[in-house]
Amino acid sequence: MAGSLKRILRLRHLAEEQARLELERETQRLRQAQSARLDASSQVRQQREHLAGSFVPEAQTHVDTRKEQDWLLKEAALEFSAWNQMQLEQWCIQEAERVAPLAEQYQHRRRELRQVERLLENQADAERVVEDRREQSESDSWFQMKTMRLERLQRYAEKGQPPKKDAG
Repeated sequence: MAGSLKRILRLRHLAEEQARLELERETQRLRQAQSARLDASSQVRQQREHLAGSFVPEAQTHVDTRKEQDWLLKEAALEFSAWNQMQLEQWCIQEAERVAPLAEQYQHRRRELRQVERLLENQADAERVVEDRREQSESDSWFQMKTMRLERLQRYAEKGQPPKKDAG
């Protein structure tokens, strides 16, 4: 039975390792998505600050049309960046949704592995108990035979007869 448990342990270990590697790979993708989202968020914030700093109030009479066009292009780029940021946020959400079941599967595989390890430990403990009992039984038998020999020798000595030759 121990051989079967060891095979099962190896299979559970491989399944747990595979689940861990898959979880790590997908977690890395999630981290990349989160990093890209943070970068985009930072970029949008910087663009907003720059755009706000370059705003030309309408009260100024000498508004340069070139500056106004540049400002409109910057505003369009900001809108595109904000849209890109929203797409990255959706990507992060999707990646997080993909990682959650993988984490659960990994935990399940770890529990299975630990269960088989406990079974193997219990089996080893049971085998040690059986071995200890066998050794104790052998020791008891040896001691009993020695005691019986000593008692027989003592009886013969009391009767004054020479002891008979033991076959063993």
